[in-house]
Amino acid sequence: MFKNFCKDKNLFVTSLITVASIFIYGFIKARWLNNFDILQFKLGLWDFDGWSLTHLVFYFMLTHICPQKWKIIFIAGVMWEVIESAIGTPGMITRNMHLTDPKDKVWWYGKVSDIVINTIGIMIALVVSQLRK
Repeated sequence: MFKNFCKDKNLFVTSLITVASIFIYGFIKARWLNNFDILQFKLGLWDFDGWSLTHLVFYFMLTHICPQKWKIIFIAGVMWEVIESAIGTPGMITRNMHLTDPKDKVWWYGKVSDIVINTIGIMIALVVSQLRK
């Protein structure tokens, strides 16, 4: 079903669509939700929050569909966290982009825990893929 999806360009486009969705969510959050982020709730374990769950599901799905691309998926996840850290550093990229809320609370931020949860999603998908063989 997904054999043509696993081409690098399709993974890249899927990632771009995901990033665009996050930007749209941020716009909606800032414009109509008074900067309320429904995904900011803490899960009570380390630094994990609602965003961590989205990472887990996203990396599980990508890896489950394309298990042979798990290394590329992992590296892209690490690179994204570095980009998020840069975006969240005041003045580095965000100078006039309004990616933070008016109270200077940074919305874009890279977290080590995101890399950990990405890895967990990838590992679960690889195990499930092996069990299905």
